[in-house]
Amino acid sequence: AVVCNFDGATTGTVNALKAQGAFYYVILGRYGDGKTRILFELNKLLKQPGFVEGKVIASFIKALPPRPPTKYFAQYLLPQIIQGIGLKTFKQLRDDLEKMVIGRKELEEHLNKLNPDFYNAFLAIGGNNERIAWRWFLGETLTQAQRRSIHVISNIRTDEIAERMFLELLKLLWILGYNALILLIDEFEYITIHKGKSIIFLETFRKLYDTINEAISQLKEIASLIAVFASTPAGWDRILPFHEQGITPFLDRVP
Repeated sequence: AVVCNFDGATTGTVNALKAQGAFYYVILGRYGDGKTRILFELNKLLKQPGFVEGKVIASFIKALPPRPPTKYFAQYLLPQIIQGIGLKTFKQLRDDLEKMVIGRKELEEHLNKLNPDFYNAFLAIGGNNERIAWRWFLGETLTQAQRRSIHVISNIRTDEIAERMFLELLKLLWILGYNALILLIDEFEYITIHKGKSIIFLETFRKLYDTINEAISQLKEIASLIAVFASTPAGWDRILPFHEQGITPFLDRVP
């Protein structure tokens, strides 16, 4: 855990970038201590060239909406991550790809390994069907005709599909030369107050951590994931009972 101060959060992020893979850490502070402000400032700094070594993308999100969704990853987490990255950044990524791909056979081979739905939707960014493609990334339900217009077969309708698309995003970032995606997750204490669903939420982050580290251990080309959780001490303590019961080993992933 990291104490609630900006220097600690900055140091934690810089140190996490030195290691490849998934890395989680937590900022603890009571209500009013400034956790949200720290995440906002960190998000702003991470967008400035030269603040950290290498290229990173950051996304600020809230851990949960007022009403928890049935499908956490598909209906909330992935759309919020995409929204936090923003359409402007997606357009920049699309421009970067356009500049890189010309005459580079090896790069084209990497791109051909991406999921066709993800890649085709990404290629539609910046074109006439950009709005439809962006809606697809945000998890909205598109009609068959709309999907056909961006050469996509399926909507992102399940948590399993959402997880796959998130991993495709990390693969794309790696192809474009990015070191990591950094998630700045505010109000993480609310994860633990919804009976029956808290375990599902925690398991989502546990599974992501393991999947990414397993992929990197197998020398697969994928950007790192750094998640910074901001929580009250009391909220963080509520995770302990789940951990002690052996239901989810989420805490093992947080140093």
